[in-house]
Amino acid sequence: MKKIYLVAILIASIAFTVGCKKSSVGLADDTSFDMEAAKKEIETRNAVYVNSMNRQDSISLADCYTESAKFMQPNGESVVGREHIQKLFSLWMRSGSMGKFALENIDFWGDENMLAVENKWTFTAADGKLLDSGKSLELWKKENDTWKIFRDCYNSNLPLPPPPPPAIKK
Repeated sequence: MKKIYLVAILIASIAFTVGCKKSSVGLADDTSFDMEAAKKEIETRNAVYVNSMNRQDSISLADCYTESAKFMQPNGESVVGREHIQKLFSLWMRSGSMGKFALENIDFWGDENMLAVENKWTFTAADGKLLDSGKSLELWKKENDTWKIFRDCYNSNLPLPPPPPPAIKK
């Protein structure tokens, strides 16, 4: 009799364990994150970014950022919020010295809540001369069902220019 109870308990335990595994696998399948689809969407959004930069369109460029985005530029304070980012880009574009912009995604990390993207970028003059090049890290998150840049930090690969010589006192 003891053997029958032990066999019954063993069978019930196996059935319970298998049943739990099936339901948790099914749940995971329903909520899985498609990294490849997210990469494609971000690559599409980056094409909009590059096109906006090269068309000198600060409004559509700023729309690539979330409302609460932070643009962390080198040698300057962070610019917070889409409206302020748009104003900064507008000032740069009006200066006329930006050149043609290119951006390449290097790597992606993250999940459905936040993605980190490593990039490299260049600015070239009309004659093809390199004006600047560098790298950036961006954090992307969804805003109104669209991936947008939440944090943007970049720096140049070019060395800083030397400081000006000291003033000569007469």
